[in-house]
Amino acid sequence: MKSTRPRPVDFGPAFPGDFYTGHAPDESISLENLDITTRMVAEALHSLALSPPAK
Repeated sequence: MKSTRPRPVDFGPAFPGDFYTGHAPDESISLENLDITTRMVAEALHSLALSPPAK
């Protein structure tokens, strides 16, 4: 699938050293990782909202 953005970035709740349970029947993340991921996504959205349009 082609991206509609020139430089897309994938955000996900998996961090180095953590056991990955994504797409499993018992998929889960720690509350600490949920907090960190939420902050990362909020910062990215804030930056994108304040960025000038690409030319």
